[in-house]
Amino acid sequence: MDEKCQQAIGYSTKTALLKLRDDIRNVIDEYKHKNRMRLGIIRKIISFNSEKVLLSGVAYTVTIINIVCLLLTYLIGETVLPQGYLLWEALFLFIILIVNFLVALNEEYLYQNEIPHRVKKVLETLDSAIEKCYWKEIHYPHLCAPFSPCVILQWTYRDGTIVNLPWALLVEGDIIVLRPGQEVPGHVQGLSPGDPELFFGQIFQSDSKFTKENCSAPRVCTPHPNKEYRMCETPYLKNLRLALDEATNRPVTVYEKQRYLCTVKIMEGIVMPVVIILMVVGCIIRHLYDLPGTTHWTEVYLLQTIAASLPLLQIIFPIIWVTLNCYGLATFKHLSMTRPKYSRPKSCSISEDASDPLIQVLSDPNLRPKSFHALAKTFWNILIGKEDMVTRTSNIVHVLGSLSALCCVDKKGILSWPNPTAEKVFFLRNSSPTSQNSSKTSLVGSMGHHSETTLDQTGDSKQNTEPSTVVEVLDLTHDQNAPFRVEFDEQRWRTHLARLKPLGLAALLNTCAAQPTHTYAHFCAHLTCEAQHSEDLVPVTNRRCLCELAKQIGFTDSVTDSYSIQECLAVFRHLQADTIRRETRFVRSLHLSTRVKVPLPHMLAVIVKDHANQLQMLSQGTADIILDSCVDFWNGRDLTTITPSDRKKIIDFYQRNSLTAYCTAFAYKPLTRGVAPCVSRQYLELPADSRPLYAHCQLWPDAPALHFHSTDSLLFNEVTDDDVDDADGYFDMQCNQVFIGMVTMQYQAQSDMVELIERLERACIRFVHFSKENELRSRVFSEKMGLESGWNCHISLMNDQKHSAAGSPLCSETQRSNAHARNELTDALIYSGNMAASKSLSMSAPGAINVEHSTVKFDDEIKKTRHSITAHSGLKEVQLSNASQASTDSLLGSPADGCRSLSCLTDSTDHSAPLNFDMSNRVCTGRRDALTPPDINSIIVFVPLLFLIFNNIYLQDYGEVVCVMGSAANCQNMEIFMQADASIALEPLYPVLCQKMPPYEVPDDCIGPIDLANVLNSVPCSLSMSREADVSLFALIAMSRHFMMCLWNSTQFSICSSCFISFIQVCSALVCLPGCVSAGGCLWSVCASALLAASLSGAPASLAAPLMLRAATRPALVLNARTALFVFWFYACKFLPAAVSILMLHALTLRSFCDQIADHTQTTSCWIVYPVNIGNYTADRDLSEKSWQGWGDDFYDGILTQCVFSGALLRASYVDCEAWSMCSFRYHVPWPLLVGYGTSLVFVFGLNELIKWQEMKVDARNQRRARLDFGTKLGMNSPF
Repeated sequence: MDEKCQQAIGYSTKTALLKLRDDIRNVIDEYKHKNRMRLGIIRKIISFNSEKVLLSGVAYTVTIINIVCLLLTYLIGETVLPQGYLLWEALFLFIILIVNFLVALNEEYLYQNEIPHRVKKVLETLDSAIEKCYWKEIHYPHLCAPFSPCVILQWTYRDGTIVNLPWALLVEGDIIVLRPGQEVPGHVQGLSPGDPELFFGQIFQSDSKFTKENCSAPRVCTPHPNKEYRMCETPYLKNLRLALDEATNRPVTVYEKQRYLCTVKIMEGIVMPVVIILMVVGCIIRHLYDLPGTTHWTEVYLLQTIAASLPLLQIIFPIIWVTLNCYGLATFKHLSMTRPKYSRPKSCSISEDASDPLIQVLSDPNLRPKSFHALAKTFWNILIGKEDMVTRTSNIVHVLGSLSALCCVDKKGILSWPNPTAEKVFFLRNSSPTSQNSSKTSLVGSMGHHSETTLDQTGDSKQNTEPSTVVEVLDLTHDQNAPFRVEFDEQRWRTHLARLKPLGLAALLNTCAAQPTHTYAHFCAHLTCEAQHSEDLVPVTNRRCLCELAKQIGFTDSVTDSYSIQECLAVFRHLQADTIRRETRFVRSLHLSTRVKVPLPHMLAVIVKDHANQLQMLSQGTADIILDSCVDFWNGRDLTTITPSDRKKIIDFYQRNSLTAYCTAFAYKPLTRGVAPCVSRQYLELPADSRPLYAHCQLWPDAPALHFHSTDSLLFNEVTDDDVDDADGYFDMQCNQVFIGMVTMQYQAQSDMVELIERLERACIRFVHFSKENELRSRVFSEKMGLESGWNCHISLMNDQKHSAAGSPLCSETQRSNAHARNELTDALIYSGNMAASKSLSMSAPGAINVEHSTVKFDDEIKKTRHSITAHSGLKEVQLSNASQASTDSLLGSPADGCRSLSCLTDSTDHSAPLNFDMSNRVCTGRRDALTPPDINSIIVFVPLLFLIFNNIYLQDYGEVVCVMGSAANCQNMEIFMQADASIALEPLYPVLCQKMPPYEVPDDCIGPIDLANVLNSVPCSLSMSREADVSLFALIAMSRHFMMCLWNSTQFSICSSCFISFIQVCSALVCLPGCVSAGGCLWSVCASALLAASLSGAPASLAAPLMLRAATRPALVLNARTALFVFWFYACKFLPAAVSILMLHALTLRSFCDQIADHTQTTSCWIVYPVNIGNYTADRDLSEKSWQGWGDDFYDGILTQCVFSGALLRASYVDCEAWSMCSFRYHVPWPLLVGYGTSLVFVFGLNELIKWQEMKVDARNQRRARLDFGTKLGMNSPF
């Protein structure tokens, strides 16, 4: 009984969430059992070949050897007197070694278990939702909400009600409702025994059979029904397993690779072995020849080698590196949570100086954590792995700090507003006075609304016997700060108010009315299913809110109260193959890489009744079928017969704009009878060629023209008051309509994204847009965002061969990647660039729509200007000088000029492109799985530098650092998130049926279903935020660049300091000098230099502004001759003068002291810097076995003081005065040495400034080259 009840109504919310939680826990337990922490983790944290290793096995081995050597020297050393220091030094080394091992073990453990920890946090949120969540229908998006590829929803039974459930919340056993033409959300099984089994990505087709033969008469067809299926799996688990399996396979950051190259491969793998070998060889030579200063073998071979190799071990640096990274991540999270608000005045240009409001906000102290305690808590949680943030598998601070490409894989609700807005309004008007036989009854008057403005006045003195029709196109501008607000560009648009009012009323009663919502949704699903049978048709499946347009025209919300919607009529037809070929000839002339599909002709009409009980029909749909059913058009005062020229102008405008925008036509007709309910629930299918049918019902252009038309004439065909109950009556009802106009709608780019792209371009960060739309729409939208879409700036990732339908279970990664690569979708990449420069360089530069009226003409104009048509690269252009128009597409003009359109499909201009794009010069290739390395090389060579790479994988293959932005509500983004260096999940803005309706409501006391699904989908993402949040991504990038600059400066200083100390020790040993620093001194010097290097990371945030003007250059990740020369010139040359001066002054100072000792004792002499016996001496004065390392010697004994003066390490010694009778003796520094100390300061400082000046010149040259590399196209002023 429970099973039957479950099949009927599905799960309750609590039961479904419990099942989802249990399924996720099972996957996590399975993963942990499969990936248990074993002894192999030790191999990972000491592996020399791992790029994430902090200290390799070489460093651990050498450190242990050094500890043993210190202990051995302590035990058997003979000349070292204060041997207790050796024990303390060995103990300190051992403690540091253990701390490094524990830090590396903790980092590796957190790295392996970061995603399971994130899922654990999600399970806690899920438990909270189970306890107190009582979701209602209002908490879900509307069932008929417009489809958006960024938001994956599924009709599902929850609590006995069908809701629009987010994909991530589906569980095994859910009862879902599949609509015709819908993609299957996962493995499902029909409820009936004979129902087929469907898998993820397949298209659901209803059981009704499609008749391929063309119908010759209108017929009424039953809508394709929805069908209930049961989920056989929890689809989210596949994405979760993918995130778990691929978490440790994500790319290693550039800074980690650089650190590994410098500290492990070079320092531990090359420099340290060379240093040890040199020290051992030098000690052997000194020991074999028994040179002065050679003492016990433990001191010669062990202590001196330890003192030279210890700085190169970098035993403090890994701790500093991990600590600073955790601090940077904590700062980043606080900045992302602060959500600073800033506003840039329209008059303020974008710049990266101190006057930029964004930079001021970034430098504002309010961005800092409110308390040190909050930052310290976040830091500690990140350090121990308790913070709900991806930090180890993908370090977003590292990625954004070295970012070279920001990719976005979703458009609607992310880059653009979720709903399209009106962009152009098309209608017809007469250029001559209205005929005197016209009826006084106007269309607006019949609707009960009168124009408030005077129509165009024409002179009465002259009557034009041949009236002509003028096309009017009014442009609208979208308010960047509001999703729906638009305004007319033309200041005199109110002169057309009478012509616009019918269109506004039709928009309110048809497009934005709530009653036909479900009818339209079912009709769209039916069209989607019908379009699957033709490769050339695409359904228009979303309603478009035009309330704002009606509001601009003058309508208020109360207007709809005067009407009641009675019925809805749906009409559609298929297109014949030859018709499609004829209508797409101009599209083929564009050399598009993919097939451009034609919208499936359809029309939806609503029958409304006003207060006077009069029936009126308001229709909207594609212009081809709307125009077939119209005989007249409304000119603002009465009706005018549509001529062949008028039809051609309407179709021209529609076909041109439907390529790049969404074009909807509107019509009107008064009725005397209604529709029977049995017929209104069905759809009317027309023959593919329905013109002969309309010839019997309406006046076609080749018939004699009548001299009077009015709204009353539309009633003459209605001879009965009986309701329509058959196909013929259905067809007759939609004939003889009045054409009102057309509206084109376009998705508008959000202003903050446009500003972000402009700022990224200034910072030489490439913005890449992955689009699933066709090539033309992708290019048009790219221009709205400021991306370059001109010369060869588009790459098609579409395979030429047809893709077979996904008919197998989604069981592999390849299948998953192909599941969202539908045949009808074109993936396009649009790269950022300088639009203005491109326009001056190429005619195919981004001028998306050709706005020049002279480009294309109508028949009468073409005949007059045929001699001026020229061919250029397969593109014919007609160039004439025209007066400037008020609107871009407005075709106002005198009757003599005729009516112009921006495109023409006649035989004489079938090669003229309506778009000024050079489509023949592009990169066209398949997806990654169909490509081989030679293909990639050819793309790299023969495409612009803007196209050095073209998707996530290839970007990374060629050294680019890629961050991917995507919708958190799109289940198909998981694989892309896992491939990028870092990923950002954005909660998109949800589309709505009407601007008066919210997309959904958020529960007050618990998390909502939308937010919970977003959390599940963004598990592997480094940053998750809402699209409505005030977080500036550019501010986060600036902060990351600044911090990583400071961190890398600290790293470089630490490495150079270690090499500097080791170099001094090696040179001292090779020239037979005592070591400048003892083994213990080296250890403390390394600690001091590491702490000093860490302090460099605290540079003020105000320095972030200049960094955003620098181009992101690719660092050297391999050691070669060029890299070695660069390091030697700009690093070694800075420290080498100081090292040489220290060694010279150290030797001269000791020589001076030795001479002073010889003069005082008269029994010693000097060999280099060592006192040696001369003449007869007693055993207590034998200097042959004395230590010269600062311990136990008679001259440099006692308290060893090392001071830094003038860059030289000096020793002030308090001698054993009793042994040599030198109690009253004091050393003094000769004045030439004092002059040398001062001179060395000036010399080292001047030389470093010279090198710095040269380095700045090289850096400036590299920056110019990097910017040139970023913005130059090969073959067009290329400097390379």
